[in-house]
Amino acid sequence: MYIENLYTPHPERAKGTPPTYLEDTLGLQPMAETLANLKHNPEQYEATALQYAEHITQTVHKTLSYQSNEADTRLLTPEHLADGQTSNCYGYTVVLSECFERAGIRHFVAFANSHAMTVVVPLTDSEPWTFDSLTPQFDSPLDGAVSKSAFTQAITDIEKYGRGAVKFYSRVFARQSKFNMPFHELVERNKWLSVTRISQTTERNYDEAESGMRNGQILFMSLFEPQTGREALVAHKAMNHALNRGKRADAYRAFKQLKRYYPELDARNAPQEITDLVHELGAAGCVGMAKRVVDESMESFAISHDPRFKLWQADLYRRLGSKKAQPQLLRDAIVIYKQTIPNAKYPNLAKAKLHKAEKQLAKLLLQTEANT
Repeated sequence: MYIENLYTPHPERAKGTPPTYLEDTLGLQPMAETLANLKHNPEQYEATALQYAEHITQTVHKTLSYQSNEADTRLLTPEHLADGQTSNCYGYTVVLSECFERAGIRHFVAFANSHAMTVVVPLTDSEPWTFDSLTPQFDSPLDGAVSKSAFTQAITDIEKYGRGAVKFYSRVFARQSKFNMPFHELVERNKWLSVTRISQTTERNYDEAESGMRNGQILFMSLFEPQTGREALVAHKAMNHALNRGKRADAYRAFKQLKRYYPELDARNAPQEITDLVHELGAAGCVGMAKRVVDESMESFAISHDPRFKLWQADLYRRLGSKKAQPQLLRDAIVIYKQTIPNAKYPNLAKAKLHKAEKQLAKLLLQTEANT
């Protein structure tokens, strides 16, 4: 468990007050007992759970110190987190989720556009709430940012598949936050709120360009049961850590731990780590392993129903097949391109990829014939 060896407030911010264990400060077991006794009264349970959740989120925020992805170069383990109590949003969310679970607060681990947080699930028809221990100003109901019907479907999907996915309207979400600033300024400080890069500009100029940026404010949020979500975040960070150090075997092991729970579901954010791992395995001659990585990744992306992931799959097949002289991979790529063209956003691009794969296959077959 990550929370067992953490002190609060963060030792560097204690200001002469002796830090105490996070668990002792929060009193999570009494919270759990109180909530358990309120299950017969859903409205009172929810009010109390939200009160507890806000208190826990603020306490976790004071317990950890932020470190960017670039600076946070260690694996996310209980030992590393206890040593310095610094992390990115992954560590903040893992700790918050553990606290919520100990307190008996029903919640999901959420991930949207590289950012992790939690979503507290109501017992009644009221709105779910986000809680973000890295940035508590984002603690707010998801009213309008996620449709109720989509959230209800996500809960069904989580029960069935172990994960759910919803469209997440970040500008609506930002409007409900405790920040009092224009959206374009908020995105400059919290880049995960938009897929579209927004330059520093005036509010007037931003509003004039808003129609062209609107799609960048529709994100895709993954939702996981707490234990699954925490494990996914830890494995995803481990995979990045290994790839950045050229440790192909460690990256593959981390990928296998991810299973079908790769957190990013937005095709606009190309799954670069998986692409890099596939290329690394292919370069080492592990073509079968590389193909399995692609195929198992598609299990993660299937819930998005985005044809761009099929094109990504075909692209990797085509490159592997061409570089490693594997005609079957090229044939498989051709089949996928043909199936995807009718639903592709840019069908001419898909057709160009198809023609390229057909030429590569023809060339490879000629070479094979000439060598026999």
